[in-house]
Amino acid sequence: MGKYFHWITELLVVITVLLVINNYLGNQEVVIKADGKGYYDYLPATFIYHDLNFGYTDTLITKYYDHHAYSSGYLKTVNGRQVDKYFPGVAVLWMPFFLGAHLYALNSEYPADGYSLPYQKSIFFSAILYLFIGLLFLRKVLEKFKVQKHLIFGIQLLFSLATPLLNYVQYDPSFTHVYSFALVNAMVYFGILFIEKRRLKEALIFGFLLGLITIVRPVNLMAILIPFLSFKSFDEFWVFVKDVFSIHKLALIYSLGSFFLVLSMVPIIWYIQTEQFFIWGYENEGFNFTNPAFFDFLFSARKGAFVHTPLLLISLIGGLFACRKSKYQLMSMVFILSLVTYVLSSWWSWFYGASYGSRPMIEYYIVFAILLGIFLRQLNKWIWHLMAFVVLFGLIPVNVIQTFQYQNYIMDWQEMTFDKFKTIGLGTEKKFRGMYFRNEPIFLENQKLHSISKEYFEMDIQASEQKDVLILTQDTIHDFSKVNWIMLVADMTYETGDSELILEIKKRNGDVKYHFGYYVFGTLQKENIRGIGNYYYGISGMDKEDEVTVKVVSHTDH
Repeated sequence: MGKYFHWITELLVVITVLLVINNYLGNQEVVIKADGKGYYDYLPATFIYHDLNFGYTDTLITKYYDHHAYSSGYLKTVNGRQVDKYFPGVAVLWMPFFLGAHLYALNSEYPADGYSLPYQKSIFFSAILYLFIGLLFLRKVLEKFKVQKHLIFGIQLLFSLATPLLNYVQYDPSFTHVYSFALVNAMVYFGILFIEKRRLKEALIFGFLLGLITIVRPVNLMAILIPFLSFKSFDEFWVFVKDVFSIHKLALIYSLGSFFLVLSMVPIIWYIQTEQFFIWGYENEGFNFTNPAFFDFLFSARKGAFVHTPLLLISLIGGLFACRKSKYQLMSMVFILSLVTYVLSSWWSWFYGASYGSRPMIEYYIVFAILLGIFLRQLNKWIWHLMAFVVLFGLIPVNVIQTFQYQNYIMDWQEMTFDKFKTIGLGTEKKFRGMYFRNEPIFLENQKLHSISKEYFEMDIQASEQKDVLILTQDTIHDFSKVNWIMLVADMTYETGDSELILEIKKRNGDVKYHFGYYVFGTLQKENIRGIGNYYYGISGMDKEDEVTVKVVSHTDH
């Protein structure tokens, strides 16, 4: 029984996560969304539609997605062909789950279209499995740092429930983060094992995992430095480096070979798509290394890592204090975390869009877990351990409540401030819902307002239904180039759910150039009461042949 006990503790953590999901946060029906669609689309494109240029998205409409509207954000044109700007690594990790879901759909009443419910559920189940794998290797790494078993179990609970990792398992499992969490933890373990054993097997596995990490999220290549935290001194480190380039050159070759073998998958896909071995799909996006948002990335109310996840700050302070006697360990910790923060905060959108917490830091939780483990280990007595966990476990309900706030449109997804935190506190009442999802511009005196008053449509939208109507063409407004705002005035009854009022602008050829939606509850707070909602859409660059459509979409019952 003893040899199985450890993985049972990981299972207990996962069961606890599932209990929180099932009894408080709720299960999501649609999980392939936002950036996740870009990571996922490689699978249906390859196995169902046989089209790695994603032409099928121009006409495909499923119960969950109108790809003609939603794919425009991550599909780019390179060399005259359509490509997915995201890397395919997560799709590789999802492949067994996708194929299982596809087989099930083929033999059930669900459409085998790549997006129906079995496929959605398969991504959630994969996130649960990779959470388990990540926790398993988190334990193995902490054991290498001589952290006691009961402390490891507490640390596993904390990083699963007191951090945004919970959200990216339950609400956004189609994002990369829980998978990178698992891969980085496994890579660190096998890296440390190679440092100890210097065997070819560990070198091969290390290179393979590093390759997967790179094709999931290339910036995570920085994680290659983390195994070096296991050295006790600079002398040990330099002896290892000399050995690798002299005695263990074959291990280095094995490691590099497996790394480049995995990495080669990406240029092969690019060549199939564009007949070019290298492309850059992130046009107009990149790093600004001369002006990193270092302080904001860590301390801003908007998405600051230490503000939204105080466990990281506590781990850092406690761990660095505990490492103060080891010059190598202290300096290596500071160097790695400084480098990671510098690079991640240099991304053009340092807050990483509409998301919960500082999501790119999830991949590096292993470093903070090591720091916390070293700190707790040095407390020595069990009574100090107990007192520490009493305090730290208080962060769990705070994170769970804030995760609920994020998922229920109480927390502002993009522009959170300390004043907004003060206003909502830990409130979960409906009166807070949609408070920060309203947009009311201030019009200048010299702006010309053009009003069109017509009864365009009357719709009764049922659950998971969409209806749309064309409202503006060149026949309505003759000079589209001067239009920079469109305001919709809607007379409606809001009952319940997450219904959206979406404005969409299409080119003459049908390509979508603008797509934005407001949730109805952002304007109409009281259920079952009829009222007027004003919805403002800031636009630019309209042409005379553009067509403006209003879509009313129901995501849940209303």
